[in-house]
Amino acid sequence: MVNNNVGAACTVDLQCLLPSPTANTWCVTAFTGGYCTGACATHADCGTGSECVNAGTDEQGALILVCLKSCTRGSNTGCRPDYFCGGLEGETTAGACVPRCQTNADCNNSTCDTFTGECI
Repeated sequence: MVNNNVGAACTVDLQCLLPSPTANTWCVTAFTGGYCTGACATHADCGTGSECVNAGTDEQGALILVCLKSCTRGSNTGCRPDYFCGGLEGETTAGACVPRCQTNADCNNSTCDTFTGECI
């Protein structure tokens, strides 16, 4: 199980391992202020306060599942500054704290709503 540091700010992987070292946890330094996450197969792998989320596929086409800090859509409660509660596919109220977009360049083929920080 990933520890309760999911969503915490970080600059190096070691910060995501404390206070209880677990395998498969790391710091995503590409996210604003860094973001502790970990690998998962189910929600139970992420522990209380986080969700197992599909983050796309790798070069071989395998799903990449990671833990993100959970939140309730429509509320940024629990999300760090510069983050918002993004919706999860197939869910109406469950969400995960993700970085706010700043410009359209942050959104691949979408448009950045600079008020909400969401790519639409």
